[in-house]
Amino acid sequence: MNKSIIWCIIMVTLLMVVLSGCTQDIRVLPPLDRATPEEKTAVLVIPSYASVTRINGQRRGLFSSWRVGFWSQGQIGRLAATVLIPAGEHTIRFEYAHPLNAWSLRNAEMSVTVDAGKTYVLSASRGIEAEQSFLGSVINYAAFLLRDQIIENLPLLGWLPRPTPSGVLYQLLEIDQAYLEQSLFDARVPTNVMILGVIVSLVWFMLVIWGGLLLGGLLPLVGKLKNRYLLATIGVSFALSISGIILLNYNYQGNVALYAVSTVLIGFGFSWIKDAGKDAFKNAKEKLERSDFAGAISYLNEAAVLAPYNPRYVKTRALCHEKMGQFSLAIADCTKVLELKPKPDVSVLDRRSRCYMSVGQYDLAIADCTKAIETRPNFAVAYNTRGLCCFYKGQYEQAIADCTKAIEFNPNFADAYNNRSLYHSAKRQYDLAIEDCTNAIKIDPKYASAYDNRGKYYYAKKQYDLAIRDCTKAVEIDPKFAVAYDDRGRCYHAKQQYDEAIKDYSEAISLNPNVAVYYSDRGLAYHAKHQYTDAIKDYSEAIRLSPNQTVAYFTRGMCYSNKGQYDMAIADFSQDIKIYPNADAYNWRGFCYRQMGKHDLAISDFSKAIELNQNYANAYYNRGEAYKQLGKEELAILDLEKALSFDPSYEAAKKLLVKLQSHAPPTKG
Repeated sequence: MNKSIIWCIIMVTLLMVVLSGCTQDIRVLPPLDRATPEEKTAVLVIPSYASVTRINGQRRGLFSSWRVGFWSQGQIGRLAATVLIPAGEHTIRFEYAHPLNAWSLRNAEMSVTVDAGKTYVLSASRGIEAEQSFLGSVINYAAFLLRDQIIENLPLLGWLPRPTPSGVLYQLLEIDQAYLEQSLFDARVPTNVMILGVIVSLVWFMLVIWGGLLLGGLLPLVGKLKNRYLLATIGVSFALSISGIILLNYNYQGNVALYAVSTVLIGFGFSWIKDAGKDAFKNAKEKLERSDFAGAISYLNEAAVLAPYNPRYVKTRALCHEKMGQFSLAIADCTKVLELKPKPDVSVLDRRSRCYMSVGQYDLAIADCTKAIETRPNFAVAYNTRGLCCFYKGQYEQAIADCTKAIEFNPNFADAYNNRSLYHSAKRQYDLAIEDCTNAIKIDPKYASAYDNRGKYYYAKKQYDLAIRDCTKAVEIDPKFAVAYDDRGRCYHAKQQYDEAIKDYSEAISLNPNVAVYYSDRGLAYHAKHQYTDAIKDYSEAIRLSPNQTVAYFTRGMCYSNKGQYDMAIADFSQDIKIYPNADAYNWRGFCYRQMGKHDLAISDFSKAIELNQNYANAYYNRGEAYKQLGKEELAILDLEKALSFDPSYEAAKKLLVKLQSHAPPTKG
């Protein structure tokens, strides 16, 4: 069960306990001494505005007393409760707070003697009470509800001391039934006073609890204190609230000014607690506007400590962690927000799913997207994110279906069109991919990524001029779009415009010098120009940035081989094979061994290349050359014939085969 729901249940239960006073609404309570016959007891009448806490030091219960229940305080039912007590001497401790009198008593005590068969009533007066105005009666009744019913019944606050007003006379009066009924009837609160008093008390109560709504404007005056001294902030806020409650409790004479002061203190204290972290959050937003995510997180950490149950602060911090690539921290914050909120927040679920996706936990990401969709079935963003996760898992059909659903719910969702183009391209459906990018561009003509992706698809179709046009548009929209420069460089490379390609690769590197593939691509361009030294330098940087990049090892090995540095070449091809065994690396390493005269090692590598790719004509040719060097011309002829069977236009194989066959001894008849 959600923590918030549990907390609400606890608070509602506590409130019901407080309001009910832990008592039962019964007319006659059992006698203190159950062994005493009823004819030997007296009747003690407890008016609805009084309660007896102890008789002879004996309590009714830990948090209860002898009184009328809250729901029947004489205005909604019973006018009094009665208890039978044995005849004799007793010490009675009681509390008194009449709804229409401003003053109240707490822990008043008197010793009395009661006779069997007689009726006694608790009475308290303060000389001649001045007649209250209607407004005064309403305020007094509201104060009675707040001070003498709410605070009085709180288990801890109910123990706060309250001085006894001067001039108060309290006694136990012997009365008859007729006088009792008349006196209780006369003490009833008028209906109009009761109704307005309840309304005033509710407004008053809300003002106290949510005082920040009216008094929060004063908080910036102490913002610096709050931001710098956490313990002082919490201590002062609680001190203010408790001081206000104590003052409200102490105001036994009903002084209106003290009511006002106590309300301000409680309201200010609660508002300080309620708005804790507000200033820190404001500073965090200023940092966010400047993309200073680390600075924003610093303030948000403070706000989250000041107000740990405010999901807004943690939610914003999750955003900052995501922007900084701190996905594990972002996931933790999103999880906390979801725990704090009673209902799933689809935006938080989507953010957590993106973070899961960024760390490769695609199943968890898909689960979050699915939950977001269940919560809001038309949530297009979740469909789009789930589609990406399915794409990374190789589930292209499902990815396309999810993006299609996202577009169905939001026809102007440019990201969904752009992402769906990726999924079509993965299936080599380049025309559909181009169509999706075109739709994305129609929706957002400044969508640089859509232009770049469409350029990629034109490149795949070998429509290089169209590809160059789109990549150029992408860098015009976003001059810092390094990927688009690299993609345009590949198009120039394909057109053998190597200088233009090198220029674009260099621009991509200047924008983002930590991407290994940019160096590899530029190395290939230098390689094509036979500038092997420059190519080796770029391949080496690519390997430094990405030690497991097999392409860089392989192409650098080719450069070393072309420069005659066969030992260096063999080392690179061996590393390529170690990372990913492949026929090309074996074939080239075999070539290097052959050039070094190590024909047996060469033949072993060529054989491994043929094992990995049985249609590899060049590997057959190279092995034939090695056999020729070893004088095994029959085996060489067989390999050359095999090479020509796979590639009939292989001129080098034809020439060598003719040469070997011309020197071969005649076949015996």
